Amino acid sequence: MMIDIKASSPYKILIEKNNKDDIFNGLSDFVRSVNNYKNIAVITDDTVKKLYAENLLAQLKFAKKVAVFDFKHGERQKTLKTVNNIYDFLSKNYFDRNSLIIALGGGVAGDIAGFSAATFLRGIDYIQVPTTLLAAVDSSVGGKTGVDLKTGKNLVGAIYQPKGVYIDAAVLDTLDSKQILCGMGEVIKYGAIKNSSLFNDIEKGYGNSDILKIIEKCLLIKKEFVENDEKDTGIRQALNFGHTLGHAVEKAFKFKVPHGQCVVIGMILISKWAENKGLMNKGISEELVRISESCGFQTACPFSHNELVDIALRDKKVRDNFITVVLLEKLGQYKLFKTELNSLYI
Repeated sequence: MMIDIKASSPYKILIEKNNKDDIFNGLSDFVRSVNNYKNIAVITDDTVKKLYAENLLAQLKFAKKVAVFDFKHGERQKTLKTVNNIYDFLSKNYFDRNSLIIALGGGVAGDIAGFSAATFLRGIDYIQVPTTLLAAVDSSVGGKTGVDLKTGKNLVGAIYQPKGVYIDAAVLDTLDSKQILCGMGEVIKYGAIKNSSLFNDIEKGYGNSDILKIIEKCLLIKKEFVENDEKDTGIRQALNFGHTLGHAVEKAFKFKVPHGQCVVIGMILISKWAENKGLMNKGISEELVRISESCGFQTACPFSHNELVDIALRDKKVRDNFITVVLLEKLGQYKLFKTELNSLYI
């Protein structure tokens, strides 16, 4: 299936599922449909390189030069130091503005490679090839790129759209349950803010659901937000449901707990806060707990609410001591609420 994203720089998302012996079988035609790139740099992490680089490189034989840069896996590598190493790699290998970067991996690889593409030589093309459920349903689309600072997550970055996104759901069959669970956290988010029918898919269990349909439903929702608010100043903020406190949870855990798990806790905490303030109907947070636990998520948080707010004060969404948080009118219907930072304390 193909989805068109009508952003400032339009592009296509191709979603397919090949068999395990032909992973990325459609990538060669997809890349060449974008442009006839002669030089291609593949940016990935060490784990993904071992799993999928051989399959991917087999699809890039049409290029004159293909070089691979890999970094140690994990959120802790999502830094300016890693990006600087990528700049050196690109420069030493004579990549120019007619070259292509392929971001192969999950959200970390996509963010790092995308930011490198946005800033090297003031911008070169890149294509996202996500290998995790989280990246497939969310982070590979929309052009958000960036890295973390010691003071917080994604504090340096750019909105820079890819030239395409190629998703082969066959790679998802190789993921372990923890990685699948991480992606399901974002699926719950999409169900909560825009399409509660996703909860039916979730409750069937990952193995019993049509994963192509789940990816398509999530990306059609993201398409709507990206096309109407590419720069993330208005309604696209709805995609941040649970992320303000969720990112704080990640930092409090020193990035040792997966993003999806932290976002689930963030969604529940902000919902409980809103219910206690009379800003959301009672019972929504309990339903989020129920659906999350049915997936296998932990919903209890070892950190106090106010500890997390302290961390969230440095969130990039803060404007003049105000922040817009995402709340729910009901499951499947969001609302944006602008509030003073201090009001987040309990």
